[in-house]
Amino acid sequence: MAILASGVIALLTRLRTALGVATIVALCTTAGMGGANAQSRVTLQATNAFPETDFSSDVLRRWASPVTERTEGRIRFRYRWASGLQP
Repeated sequence: MAILASGVIALLTRLRTALGVATIVALCTTAGMGGANAQSRVTLQATNAFPETDFSSDVLRRWASPVTERTEGRIRFRYRWASGLQP
């Protein structure tokens, strides 16, 4: 039973990741509409409930870095640590 539960958790984690990527693509596509050209840049705010020194913050950076590289800098991220969404 534990093996089945761990398989379900792994599947849900992959699904959540795929939905997150799809959401970012949709946001970037929408942000690019309205007269903006294909070279426009978008900066997304990425937040984490933990401080910058936490391992999960490193995971967030390692996930976002290839997105910026693959889009040739058109999608960038502004990080807000410890749930700090205030400017």
